Amino acid sequence: MTARGGGAARWNRETQRWEDGTPPPAAYTGPMPPRPHFRPSAGTAPGAPVPAQDTGPDPAPCPGREPVPPAGPDEGVLLVPGPPDAVPGPARRTMALAAGTAVAVIAAGLGGGYLLWRGDDADPAAAPARSSAKPTPSTPSTGPSAATAPPVSSGPPEGFRTVHDEEGFTLAVPSGWQREKRKNGVFYLSPDGHGLVQVFQNTDAPGTPREALENTSDELSHSARNPGYEQIGLGPLPGPAPDSASDAYQLVYAYDSEDVGDRVKVVDCAFTASDGRQFAVLVRGTEAEWPQQEQIQRIALRSFAPGTAG
Repeated sequence: MTARGGGAARWNRETQRWEDGTPPPAAYTGPMPPRPHFRPSAGTAPGAPVPAQDTGPDPAPCPGREPVPPAGPDEGVLLVPGPPDAVPGPARRTMALAAGTAVAVIAAGLGGGYLLWRGDDADPAAAPARSSAKPTPSTPSTGPSAATAPPVSSGPPEGFRTVHDEEGFTLAVPSGWQREKRKNGVFYLSPDGHGLVQVFQNTDAPGTPREALENTSDELSHSARNPGYEQIGLGPLPGPAPDSASDAYQLVYAYDSEDVGDRVKVVDCAFTASDGRQFAVLVRGTEAEWPQQEQIQRIALRSFAPGTAG
């Protein structure tokens, strides 16, 4: 193979190229490129003018080389990189530091935007704060909780007591009211004798509780012992039924009582208990004491149960 210089070309294994005997080009000995008149900034938009910044005096020129005059105000800055081996060591370190600073600024800007996006997208309450302080053990709560709250009492409310009557039933009556057994049932009488709770078991096959109360109202309206009798209401028991009875019925009436010497008002409830027996729970009081009678009956019915076991 004949080279351009006229000599025979040969392959140089060390340099991995063809050689024809022509000496290689001389190394670059031109002037050092001028130093840029600005610092790289991550916030400068592409194409925007960059204000000149004072970066201090230019580095001293290399020995044996002519200094390069700085760029004029109307001249554009053009970086002409020379061969790597032509740039002195200090200048190479300065350029590498400037390039590294620019990369760090750009990376910080991108990272800040990512964290801001995560902050907007995440739930503030669900994102725990990060701290370099050592965690401190949490103090257990001393307030009331479901595990430490006192259980709700199943006993009678204040001012009442539970009685397990020997006649075969249990219920709550006002405290201080005394028991008295009569032929028409069990009575718990108030100290002044005006108020009473009567519990009566009907064993005469009266039919349904509703029919029993209808017959009672009819008899009272024709009795001379109940002058001024007035039926105020007759219907299904409002509110919870005693002993889960499904047929509870209620009668409300008033009359002039010779024993009390005043007009009284009565609420009477008839129902079939879970053991099949039919009961009536009646509460009496003066008309002026109404609706205390309803409150006493409601507590008595809520606590009623057949049997005497306590």
